[in-house]
Amino acid sequence: MTVLALDRDTRQKTMGAGIVSMILAVALVTGAAWMSLTGNLGPMGPASSEPPTVFTLGERVSTPFADYVSFETDFTASSPQYAIPTGLAGVIFSGEHGLSSEAKSRIVRDGFFAQSQDEYDQIYEVLQANDDDYRPSFLTSDAVLHAFHVLYDMALREMEVVTFWDLLGNLSESMLWQSYGQYEDAPEGRWRDAALRNVMFFSVAIRLMDNSSAIPATVEPEVDVVLNLMEEHSDMSDSWFQHYFEDFTQYVPRGHYTRCEELEKYFLAMMWFGRIGFRLQPNDIGLSVAESRERGKNETAQAILIALALQSEVEGLPTAVPGTDVWDAIYEPTVFFVGSSDDLTPSEYYNLTLDIWNGEPSLNELDDEAKLEEFIGDAFELRRPKILSSIVNETGDMSGIMGMRFMGQRFIPDSYILGQLVYDYVGANTDGFLRLMPKGLDVMSAFGSERAWALLESETHYENYTEQMMKLKSEIDGMPEDEWTSNLYYLWLYSLLPLLAEPTKGYPLFMKNESWVDKQLMTALGSWTELRHDTILYAKQSYTVTLTAMPSYPVKGGYVEPVPRVYARLASLSDMMLRGLESRVSVSEWITTRLESLRDFLLDLQSISIKELSGQSLNQTEIDRIQYCGGYLEWVSKMPSDVAWVSEADESMALVADVHTDPNNQEVLEEAVGNPMFIYVVVPIDGQLVLLRGATFSYYEFKQPMSERLTDEAWQSMLEQGDAPDMPDWVFSFVLDNTGALAFAPIGDSSFLCTGIRDRKRIE
Repeated sequence: MTVLALDRDTRQKTMGAGIVSMILAVALVTGAAWMSLTGNLGPMGPASSEPPTVFTLGERVSTPFADYVSFETDFTASSPQYAIPTGLAGVIFSGEHGLSSEAKSRIVRDGFFAQSQDEYDQIYEVLQANDDDYRPSFLTSDAVLHAFHVLYDMALREMEVVTFWDLLGNLSESMLWQSYGQYEDAPEGRWRDAALRNVMFFSVAIRLMDNSSAIPATVEPEVDVVLNLMEEHSDMSDSWFQHYFEDFTQYVPRGHYTRCEELEKYFLAMMWFGRIGFRLQPNDIGLSVAESRERGKNETAQAILIALALQSEVEGLPTAVPGTDVWDAIYEPTVFFVGSSDDLTPSEYYNLTLDIWNGEPSLNELDDEAKLEEFIGDAFELRRPKILSSIVNETGDMSGIMGMRFMGQRFIPDSYILGQLVYDYVGANTDGFLRLMPKGLDVMSAFGSERAWALLESETHYENYTEQMMKLKSEIDGMPEDEWTSNLYYLWLYSLLPLLAEPTKGYPLFMKNESWVDKQLMTALGSWTELRHDTILYAKQSYTVTLTAMPSYPVKGGYVEPVPRVYARLASLSDMMLRGLESRVSVSEWITTRLESLRDFLLDLQSISIKELSGQSLNQTEIDRIQYCGGYLEWVSKMPSDVAWVSEADESMALVADVHTDPNNQEVLEEAVGNPMFIYVVVPIDGQLVLLRGATFSYYEFKQPMSERLTDEAWQSMLEQGDAPDMPDWVFSFVLDNTGALAFAPIGDSSFLCTGIRDRKRIE
């Protein structure tokens, strides 16, 4: 039964040119809809028509999707050293009179500056404009980090709509009726009541995906209560069938899940499965110890019943497949993308059930109080969650949230860091205020950024903050490479680490100042924001405890930001994602072709940047690689317009993600990327100093009422209307406002001056 599946006509319409049906094993629609790409595939040419290997239901995953392959090579930074004369004498640039005195002084002092702009929505558009004007470009790491984000995000969207949507619908329906059968057959008392609550639990998911689906009439009122709380998404409430506080403000589709109806419904159902826990012994406010134990038994009974029901075959499929394999088909690919569940899983509960009951028990055999208590005792010896992601009062501890989630959200190190640096791990400051909200700088400091740590100086006045940070730094420093490279999420973070290291004396002038360190910090924060945006559904969020004719240039091509380790690690990330998808999951050639091409492009950038750092000249192929990078990055990262899971919001790179919740002040911490900023950098090219233009992230961090968690569309509207908050103060060490400088003369200006070299006139 596939009542939640798109019919074939609708599927082919929404898939558009180039999107492949990712059917896992026994297809949920008849056959695989392999469709060829149409239109221009860009520099790589047409992709292979051979479909990649399909991850099949029934195939238990025991090996990684793909191993990490390092592309890093040793290099010595010995870039040509230079000084920028006062007045910019000898520096090649266009539109001298468009440079303000402040811009000139920044260039002389730091070798670069950045500037806000509102003409372009994408980084590649800035680079394309340079190429169209026959101007050399400064290619930033921001540009390729953003390109990878697009491919990562698109792969997730495609899997979710084309495959996970069907799988989740069929699995949820099967679990609903298996639970209902348990309810009918279970003995009166705890286990029958637990089964009924499970019927409610899966009925909520079914109604979220298809509000016309049939559910047992006996649970309709309780299900409607939950659906209404989700629809209002304005409060934390315990007035629902599990009777503990759930943060219903989380049930706002956001990230890329606003792009089409299927993604919105998938988000709600998976957020429900990811957040609702079945705890071993909760410490809810107002409960006595005895009441807590009783509630823990009730919730644990639910979890055991779910684990047992998951062993049954999922009906409606062409081939008999147990629910565990359908669950795996959703869970395992997302482990590859994001990581493993922070909470215990149904399989862990099932295995423990077999141990306690000496085999799979019948419903009557389950009704054994001593064995249930033994189960809870032994379950407490299993791995414990590390991230608080629910409402817990300050007198409780993490043991109060320990338990099973049906499709639990994933442990990620950055959420762990954020959660460890707020109350009650961190106490009050000297003024008596509690630290209830962390900062993105906390993450970067724990990852090794000395500049982030310096910017957090005021936070050290909070009791135990410094001790906590030192503990986290030690934990992060101790992470081996095989952990950093265990999944795509971790490897993305690993790719950002070189940006946080301060360049040595062998690097070019523009990189050897605090302003550039701030620029790199903003780049890392911008890319991290895109990562959190893409994984907002799966990544476990931390909580605070309650309480036309163009001028001719004497140089061509441009300059690549010389961060070879970033490009190498990002190439490894692209390669690992490509091979992992090809080994287990069928995705469209639109994605795989671009991933392969981006990997090779990044390896070229690594080679080019190493040449720059050693003072070697670039060959013509490398010069052209930079010159035409705008068009190339457009091909890589411009999303197709003819698929259902891409919308108008994707035309802008601006996005937002809430990363931490403080239920005390009912606020969330929003991390956001705005429109790209211009960056102007003086670099040495073949013995000449040249002022180049590129583009970088713009980065924002601000608080927002938790009942008004922002979507990308709402954030883009704020930017368009001028209602966005200011960027953090520290970025203005290198950012000028729109009136501070215009390094390139307007197109209508017929004269271009290359100071100290020769006058350049527009070629008519």
